[in-house]
Amino acid sequence: IGGLESGELPDLENGVTRGEFVKLLAKLLNIDCSVKSEERYYVDINENEELWDITAQLVKSGILTVPADRCFRPDDIILHSEAACALLKGYGAGKLEYEMYTTVASSMELLDGVSYGYLSYKDVINLLYNALVGYPLTYTANGLAPGSRTLMEIQYDMFYTKGVVNAVNHSVIDGENAVRIDGIRVGDLKIACDIDDPYQYLGK
Repeated sequence: IGGLESGELPDLENGVTRGEFVKLLAKLLNIDCSVKSEERYYVDINENEELWDITAQLVKSGILTVPADRCFRPDDIILHSEAACALLKGYGAGKLEYEMYTTVASSMELLDGVSYGYLSYKDVINLLYNALVGYPLTYTANGLAPGSRTLMEIQYDMFYTKGVVNAVNHSVIDGENAVRIDGIRVGDLKIACDIDDPYQYLGK
């Protein structure tokens, strides 16, 4: 977090806008936003703005979506649910029901110290700290870092400790060549209850 021009941090209780958050998220995920985008994704972001290329790369990476009105609302204060959704997509979580992103993020302790509702600088600092410490660039939109654990492997450990999955048919797949369906590595999980959606068991 760069802070103000004076080098000081802003008031930690101030709200963080959607535009400010995606700038931080792009840095966290090491996404290269230097390539100039020729396509306009959001009608409320101008081509000469820094957010033009940042949001373009996040859309191309599947982290952001473009709504029907094509408005990004960069000056709106970001909600915890929006932040959780973008962060988990950045870590390769795949497509879930919208409310499940908050459930998964909470179970992964990413929302520890984070308020529900509109996020302040203090909330965002806690969120990014939880991500950096708990899941340091495990799986990003730019690909899997060699030798690192995928989000799926972390989730497997979570499910295993909660008794949702067992080790039957658990296969070790080369992370760089793993077959994924919506972020789930095929062959990695044996669901004890033989259900289709293991996420519903998180926190239970």
